[in-house]
Amino acid sequence: MKLGTMRGAILLAAMLAASIGSLVATSAEDEAFGFRISGRGIGFPVSFGTVKVEAAVGLAGPWSLTGWAEGYAPAWSADLGGDLRFTREWLSFRLSAARVSGSGEIAAVTRGEPPAWLLYDGRPTVLGGVHATAAVTWSGLSRSPEGRLTVTPSVTGVVPVGPVTVSPSAAFDLSLTTDEAHPSVTGTQFSSTLDLGTVLLAHTVSFAGWVETFDSLVTTVTMPAIGLTVSAALHHVGGHAFLYELRLNYEWGNTSALPALAGKPGKICTGDVCY
Repeated sequence: MKLGTMRGAILLAAMLAASIGSLVATSAEDEAFGFRISGRGIGFPVSFGTVKVEAAVGLAGPWSLTGWAEGYAPAWSADLGGDLRFTREWLSFRLSAARVSGSGEIAAVTRGEPPAWLLYDGRPTVLGGVHATAAVTWSGLSRSPEGRLTVTPSVTGVVPVGPVTVSPSAAFDLSLTTDEAHPSVTGTQFSSTLDLGTVLLAHTVSFAGWVETFDSLVTTVTMPAIGLTVSAALHHVGGHAFLYELRLNYEWGNTSALPALAGKPGKICTGDVCY
C-alpha cells in the first residue's frame, strides 16, 4: 500500500472514531437530533476514500436543519455545508449552501413524491409511482444559475414468497435543463428488493439513456432496526474500464430529520398499506 493511501486510511479511521464518540454522547442528551456517519472507499485495493459526518435537528413543525462535513483521503481536504428543509407529507423544499473544492455553491431544491398508485391488486400486486425534483444551483464557477427538472415514473411488483417479499421494479429519468430545448431520458434503472423482515436486500442495475449503455450495478443491504446500510457498486467509467466502490452508512437518533439517502431501499406505501 502506498504511503499516501496508508496515511489517508489512518486519517479516515481517526475521523470516524472521533465522530462516533462525540456524536453518541450528544445524541444521548437530546433525542431531537439525528446523526449519520458515512464511509466510502473507491478502487480495489482502495486508492481513494471519504468520511462524511451529518448532524440534523428537527425544528418547529415541518422544519429541519442539517450540517455536514466530508473529509477526503489521501488528498487531505474537506468540504462543508448545511441546509434548511421544509417537509409536508410528500412534498419537500430544501435550501442548501456548501463549500465544495474551494468554491461556494447555493442550491434550492423542491422534491415531490406522492404515495404510490395501486394498479393491480392480486398476486403479484402492481404499484405505479412517480417522483419529481426541480433544482436551481448557483455555483462560484458559473455566471448564471443552472436549473434541472427530473421526473421519474416507476412500476413495481410485489410478490410474497412465504416469509419473504420480492419487489422487482423499473424506472426511468426524464430530465430537462436550462441549456436544453427538449426533455430527454437520461437514465434507466431496474431493481429487485428482497424484504427478509429485519433485512432489506436490493440489487439495482442502471443504464445511461433509454437502456443505451451500462452505467452501474449496485447491491445494498439495509438493517433498519440498527440504522446500518452497506452497499457495493461497480461503475462503468468508459470503454472497458470499471470502478469499484464500497459504502457504509450508520445513522441514529431522529433520522427523519436527515436528508434521504439516494438508492436506499425501503417500503412502498399506497394509502395506509405499505409493501
